[in-house]
Amino acid sequence: MIIAMYFMTHNDSDTGLKFAYVQFDMEEAIEAQKAMATKYGFEAWRPGYWSLAGRFSSVVFKEAPDMKLWKLVKGDNEYMPRLTSKAGKSIDAEFSKMPWVPNWRLNECVGIKDQFGHIGVCWNHPDLLGFSVPDEWEFTCPADCREITRTEYLQTFSKEGTDGQQHK
Repeated sequence: MIIAMYFMTHNDSDTGLKFAYVQFDMEEAIEAQKAMATKYGFEAWRPGYWSLAGRFSSVVFKEAPDMKLWKLVKGDNEYMPRLTSKAGKSIDAEFSKMPWVPNWRLNECVGIKDQFGHIGVCWNHPDLLGFSVPDEWEFTCPADCREITRTEYLQTFSKEGTDGQQHK
């Protein structure tokens, strides 16, 4: 079991605004993913490796796609562009140019340098932002944030404790 430390800040604080920039970039990356899904006809995807949003590690088609363009990479319905054809390489190049948000961008918001794991974030409160940090990480809380108990975190950021909207 991972033990975490819990924190909260106001959405309009310096730290809250840093998270807002990440959230904006995530929304942009997700819109780019949706545009690619519409363009190429896939219905779902796995996010790119080390990614909060943007890029793909695989895409899912309802029916098998053109196997000259796509190769099976996982299970029986997850594909990526085939790099042995000019058209497949073109799709892969488009995927590579998509905006993406690496997971460590969340860490940067609170001054953590680790790039292999990332903090947890809760955006479902209209005025506050919550985040959690694994207990074993070296961490100094930003001045505009405060540490809270797990109980307070769950009460403040549960759907029952907020307006019930999921703010992405």
